[in-house]
Amino acid sequence: MKDNTLPPKQGVAVEFKNVADHSPALIWMAGTDGLCNWFNKGWLEFTGRTIEQEMGNGWTEGVHPEDFEPCVKEYTQHFEAREHFLIEYRLRRHDGEYRWILDSGTPRFDEDKLFQGYNGVCFDITERKQVEEELRIAAVSFEAQQGMLVTDTDKRIIRANQAVSQLLGYSTDELINQTPALFSSERHDTDFYKAMWKDIATAGYWHGEIWNRHKNGPLVPLLLTITSVKNETQKTTHYVSCYTDISQRVKDESQLHDLAFYDPLTGLANRRLLLDRLSVSFSKSSRSKNYGALLFIDIDHFKELNDRHGHVQGDVMLEKVAGRLMASMRDGDTVARFGGDEFVVLLEDISDNYDKARKLTFDIAEKLRISINTPYTLHSKSTFEWLISPSIGATLFLSHEKPVATVLEEADNAMYTAKEAGRNTVKMFEENINL
Repeated sequence: MKDNTLPPKQGVAVEFKNVADHSPALIWMAGTDGLCNWFNKGWLEFTGRTIEQEMGNGWTEGVHPEDFEPCVKEYTQHFEAREHFLIEYRLRRHDGEYRWILDSGTPRFDEDKLFQGYNGVCFDITERKQVEEELRIAAVSFEAQQGMLVTDTDKRIIRANQAVSQLLGYSTDELINQTPALFSSERHDTDFYKAMWKDIATAGYWHGEIWNRHKNGPLVPLLLTITSVKNETQKTTHYVSCYTDISQRVKDESQLHDLAFYDPLTGLANRRLLLDRLSVSFSKSSRSKNYGALLFIDIDHFKELNDRHGHVQGDVMLEKVAGRLMASMRDGDTVARFGGDEFVVLLEDISDNYDKARKLTFDIAEKLRISINTPYTLHSKSTFEWLISPSIGATLFLSHEKPVATVLEEADNAMYTAKEAGRNTVKMFEENINL
């Protein structure tokens, strides 16, 4: 509906309209009844409609349905109060796209301060709204579950979120102006970091696993992505680091590894890991020219303990034997549970002299025999002591002179020779005699 009320000072109004028609802004005028009675060319070109279509409340047909009610409500409230307003709403453009509009309405008065209506100026603020939305999304992302740091080109931390504080134990205030070197676990050498920053310099990012140290000391396995932020001239201005805790994954992988390579009862290496280490030991022996040795240990009369006190006490005994074997070993040697009550010990780098290597091997085996012979305290319905002894067979190897299977067979045969000799003794395969 047209408002037939003419603004005062008609010449001024005409001059205003002429100027407004040449403005890139969207400009409108309304009368005292609140209905629009004029739009400039900028508005009409924007909407693609005629002034007749837009007159009165016609222009509201272009307002986005979600914005229609709050837009009209706010317009009416300000109009009735005769006060300036700023309203943001989406308006349909001539191509059908809705654009965000900032509408600034100003009440118009004559010289006698009588209300004459409103003048309005609108600006397309779509790009600004998009930037604001992106900033909101970025802000939410920054405070998400993933740990995030922002550093400058000197790698000084300028921003840190709560998630990274929870991961590494430092408050955000403690992190500001520090460098990520604060978290260094010393598990990665200089070459690791050089390669990492080389990738960032060439590709713009790095992605991989890293171990950092928590403020309280423990190491934390993390999946880390570092991305360089560049300006319009492609100069790096910042680095954004994203941390994801992979502790559970590492724990799961470790458990799978343990199941595959370690005995679940004693925690010792299992048969599979022993065979792997024996093959590696052959290669070490080939390089060093030192003899290695294999000890095959069988617990004498172990079935008697199971029969009298049950398999639970038998398992406890095996755990205690494993502990004594480990306590008697040199660093680098391997103790394995081969199955049942059988244990195997792999000795490396004994000596490059055969006779000396054989004597040292026997001495170690005898030390193990004495250790295993010490009484064990067990607890069933009551506390009791149990005494066991081992039969130990030993053999030497040098380089790849003999296959793995042969070395195992020699140690096993020597162990049976020890049993046939009355048990609780050590036998070497070479001469099958008690040294």
